[in-house]
Amino acid sequence: MEKQELTIGREAPANLIIREGTISRMHAVLRKTPTQGVYLLSDLNSANGTYVRENGSWVEADNKVVTLHSQIMLGTHSYIVAELIQRYNSTAPRPIRKENGEIEISTF
Repeated sequence: MEKQELTIGREAPANLIIREGTISRMHAVLRKTPTQGVYLLSDLNSANGTYVRENGSWVEADNKVVTLHSQIMLGTHSYIVAELIQRYNSTAPRPIRKENGEIEISTF
């Protein structure tokens, strides 16, 4: 089962946990779009902001379109979108029990 959105934060219930002081508990969300490899990045009212690198400048992320190669900043830490997705998927499998008792694996 593939998730349609990936929440990023310093602690649960975020899907991807990054333990850095400038990252809020629930910092940002990355949502899939119908186009493969294209996502929407939004800040979740974090204390230190979420930004996307565009034309050499950092721009606030408020439903900003990003790709796997986009550079983003969460708090004071810079990441490439593909690296964050890989980090999430590398901690998989995440078993999820469905209502009928079957178990699915969660990836993004």
